[in-house]
Amino acid sequence: MSQLNKKINERRFIKRLSFAEKLQVIGYFKNGMKNKELSEKYKVHHSAISKIIHNKDKILQHKETTEKYGANKNVLRYSSVHDSLF
Repeated sequence: MSQLNKKINERRFIKRLSFAEKLQVIGYFKNGMKNKELSEKYKVHHSAISKIIHNKDKILQHKETTEKYGANKNVLRYSSVHDSLF
């Protein structure tokens, strides 16, 4: 395989950060680490880090929800309806 093909294949590799890694990114960002440094540390494109920072409120809210209710438990929207059925 030529050098050009290797570079193209390396660029097409997409890495998704786990939820724990996203929380770490937010923590590092709050402590003053730059976007570029974070993208190099986690080997992702800088736009991925920017999206995490932009959506940090949603990510932190999801963390609170999973801590409160558990990750796999369903939250009832209409608990009064559910109670009246039983």
